[in-house]
Amino acid sequence: MISILFYVFSAILLTEISFFAWKHTLPGLKQMIWWFPLTMVLFQLGVFILGEFEFYTNLAMPPRLVYAGILPSFVLLAVFSFSKIGNQLCNYLPLHLPVIFQSFRILVELFIYLIYLLGWGPKEATMIGYNYEFYFGITALIMGYLMWKKKLSGKILLVWNFIGLIMLGFIVGIFFTAAIAWDTFWGKEIPMMSNEMMKMPALSIATLYMPLAVWMHIFSIRQLCKQKKMKVV
Repeated sequence: MISILFYVFSAILLTEISFFAWKHTLPGLKQMIWWFPLTMVLFQLGVFILGEFEFYTNLAMPPRLVYAGILPSFVLLAVFSFSKIGNQLCNYLPLHLPVIFQSFRILVELFIYLIYLLGWGPKEATMIGYNYEFYFGITALIMGYLMWKKKLSGKILLVWNFIGLIMLGFIVGIFFTAAIAWDTFWGKEIPMMSNEMMKMPALSIATLYMPLAVWMHIFSIRQLCKQKKMKVV
């Protein structure tokens, strides 16, 4: 059941991005948007297969999850973000949409909590530990609404984006240390994460949800900086 929830949620996120990209891209590039969801789905399928063969359970430095999971996801999203389509979206996509999109982190945090209840992940990475992403997701709805109503300045939204990136880095640090330094950093006697964290659907957190959150912040920052330059000119 939990696998179905993850896969449906992932499909909704990719569909949502593809739909708004298609809606706000100029006609000449609309037919090129299909490659983004297809590539991400194929990539996630590859992560699934590697996870089933327990490829990621080897945590020797550098961790396989980093160079064969997280890094490729960042590269794919970077290619899309800085493609002709991504650059057009930077100009035409309403500023509030990337902000509201970040509210997906509310459900991600509920998934992380569920993973903790299943005994797969550490309590420290949940909302009852040191993870405050759930509340940040709520602020995304508020900030997005205020931006939509033009009651929020770009400078405040810029600060909010940087805070979001810092928070993501903090959570990544928690998961990273829980995986490879559970004894030295956290002082635990037994590993904090089970092998299930290195398989799908839990791998979606590191290889899809986290990179999407990071790149949506970067995209929003690019939009705000570009808008500021246009006003100056």
